[in-house]
Amino acid sequence: SVVVASMEDDILVVHGCGQATHDGARKGVIAKLDEVSESVLAAADEAEAMASIPVEIAHVGIGGTPIQGVPSTASVPVTGRDHTVTSEDLQRALGACAQVSIPEDYRVLDIISCGFALDGQAGLDYPVGMPGTRLDASAYVLYANRTHAETVEQAVNHAAIKIQQLMFEPLAAAEAVLTRDEKDLGCLLLDIGHATTEWVLFAEGALASSGAVP
Repeated sequence: SVVVASMEDDILVVHGCGQATHDGARKGVIAKLDEVSESVLAAADEAEAMASIPVEIAHVGIGGTPIQGVPSTASVPVTGRDHTVTSEDLQRALGACAQVSIPEDYRVLDIISCGFALDGQAGLDYPVGMPGTRLDASAYVLYANRTHAETVEQAVNHAAIKIQQLMFEPLAAAEAVLTRDEKDLGCLLLDIGHATTEWVLFAEGALASSGAVP
């Protein structure tokens, strides 16, 4: 499925969509690259015709049991002027969270921020501009089987579409349907598919766990 949309006044406006079937996957993993790529191209052509907008770049959903996740924490020194936190400090702290032990045949897919602490003061969402010396970050690190991720990328690239971001499908669904209150109170989202069912668990507003079953 391909959807063409744009942001207009903070609202996502859909201009067109396209769908195509294929029989090139087994249990959510691509088994016939050419067949999947042809269906991506067919769906993109249909969406382009409806939207009158070329499909050249896309956010691509990825799922299946080869996607796993683990919580992680890391600390970095504050480097801003007068010891105030900068956005670069936040990125360095989140990047340090990605230094988790994962299997050699896996790669980091996404790093989801779960909050920050500044000199021991926890519960901070965006501490840029606040004074301190040590920034602690909590994150949930998603990682994907390298072959699985690269095969998805090739299937899309062979259809002449550049990937802006690979995104874990239930996380994308959560962004679409869950409110902030639901995430704060605690919520389990099930993304029930044809070959696999993925899930994400939110607690106190942050992603706490994830998984997939055939």
